[in-house]
Amino acid sequence: MSARDRLHARLFKGPNENRDDLLDAYRAEELHKAADVLAPVYPGAAKRLRQLADQPVGKSSRPAADSTPGLTVRQQRLLDAIRTHGGEWTTRRVLHLYALTDPGVVGRGAARSDLTALARAGHLVLVDAPDNRHYVLHTRKDGAL
Repeated sequence: MSARDRLHARLFKGPNENRDDLLDAYRAEELHKAADVLAPVYPGAAKRLRQLADQPVGKSSRPAADSTPGLTVRQQRLLDAIRTHGGEWTTRRVLHLYALTDPGVVGRGAARSDLTALARAGHLVLVDAPDNRHYVLHTRKDGAL
């Protein structure tokens, strides 16, 4: 029985005392599946997914929820991913992340609005270069996050 089947059985048929453990197991199982798919093409990304699968949920050193309580859960996860991976974040890159973390989100509008909300909250800075519009993590002048 897969972690998903155990989760469904527990949620719909019995007491929910182990629900968080089942959700963690399901998350880990799905991340390992995604890593297996990515491994031939993106071995670095597959390795990172496997690390995330083995890491307990909510054990980030600086979760986004602590810094901005007004963000949605999806925006908090996006901010944590941006803090973890860094670099330039475009709508396309966010959509690739959402394909793994939030499969129900398929619209570019959701990705754009999440990036805009994070920029409005002061977490991201818009770099509006010609033909290269993207966001980067906002850092202090001394380079600290």
